[in-house]
Amino acid sequence: MTSASVARVMVVAVGVAACAGPEPGSAAIPRTLDVRAYTRDVHPIVEARCATLDCHGSVERPLRMFAETGLRASDPLRGQPITPDELAANVAAATAVDDASVPVDGSVILLKPLGAMKHTGATVWPSLEDPEATCVRGWLAGTSDEPDVVAACATAATRVALPPP
Repeated sequence: MTSASVARVMVVAVGVAACAGPEPGSAAIPRTLDVRAYTRDVHPIVEARCATLDCHGSVERPLRMFAETGLRASDPLRGQPITPDELAANVAAATAVDDASVPVDGSVILLKPLGAMKHTGATVWPSLEDPEATCVRGWLAGTSDEPDVVAACATAATRVALPPP
């Protein structure tokens, strides 16, 4: 093979690799997370697993989350459905957790409940293959509409109920 042929093969190989895109979970978290997907898919998980008054439903927590059965933006909202403003505040809080350069799989929002970082609430999900973790990861990655994420979120929805019992 001539050096020109080798060079062409290398250019094609690099081009194919570039078209393949980044490894799943290696791309940075989008700076604008989808409130619609959060509301539909992720909030039920957050409310059931994370937003209790003794956990992230507390103003003392760095990641404070509003929930129908937990912390509310104001006292008159007690006993009322979660509001769009509270949901948007939850998304803003989640967006602020990680630096813009952090890859999805390096997100504190995934690592702590997976037990990969110290977490007062202990391990919430045994692995990324857990449907709830897959659903949250898909939302963080901006892939909530991909079939595997949709399926994981549907399975997760059967495991959480709003309001929690």
